[in-house]
Amino acid sequence: MDSELVTDSLSARSDERGGGDKGRQPLLRYRKTFEDQFPFYLSIGMTPEMYWDGDCTLAKYYRKADQLMRNRRNEELWLQGFYIYEALVDSSPVINAFSKVHKPLPYRSEPIPLTEAEAKKQEEEAERRRMEEDKAKFIEMVNEFNKKFERKEGEVNGD
Repeated sequence: MDSELVTDSLSARSDERGGGDKGRQPLLRYRKTFEDQFPFYLSIGMTPEMYWDGDCTLAKYYRKADQLMRNRRNEELWLQGFYIYEALVDSSPVINAFSKVHKPLPYRSEPIPLTEAEAKKQEEEAERRRMEEDKAKFIEMVNEFNKKFERKEGEVNGD
């Protein structure tokens, strides 16, 4: 009886009573399915004890975690490709013999922002730097104006 499927014993009983479906296929052997899936779950980090004796919902969570890791890895590789592409485009003036400018564009000073918060922070930082540069230019312009004004004042006073 150990090797007999539940469906075999049920159909035998129903045949004894005069009913049953003689052309009916036996139900899926679950042990075979579990054994076929076992290497996959080992590859994503489940231990044999967790797979065979642990909570059955762990398999679902391990599959979900594996999918999240695959998605994260895919995004990392895409971002790496984007950086490589950008570097090639920025260096293309050097490579192109017909280019009027033979100087490559500078490499990014900051990484590409991945979230809206990072993008906003980078934008604010860039705006702050622009304001600092404008402030320095304005102070330089005021100093130049003051020097000219002092020279003219000195010439008028006879110095």
